[in-house]
Amino acid sequence: MLEIVVVAIVYAVAGKLSLLLAIPPGYATAVWPAAGIALAAVLLCGYRVLPGVWIGSFLVNCNTSNRHAVLVSLTVALFVVTAMVAAKRLLPDTDCGKWLRAPIEYRNRRGRRSAQ
Repeated sequence: MLEIVVVAIVYAVAGKLSLLLAIPPGYATAVWPAAGIALAAVLLCGYRVLPGVWIGSFLVNCNTSNRHAVLVSLTVALFVVTAMVAAKRLLPDTDCGKWLRAPIEYRNRRGRRSAQ
């Protein structure tokens, strides 16, 4: 839980600081170090810190967006969560995670198959 809070705060601060480099409307920037922070956090701590990335991104977007955009993003997030819960309830015997755990096969330069 502490890792999620730390990632959210660091992402939000880095995002807000990088918006100081933005083009005059204030919401588009060529440099976004918060993405690197998010990637490093996920690689170091695992997928469990992704809610912190989402919260940090939401805080940055709330600060730069108007109220209508915030309401739209909250509505979309609520819809996605509701759809995921409904799909889980309607398809209890389906193991959708098996595709994520399956090894990825690819052909190397010599044409041989190998799994990662």
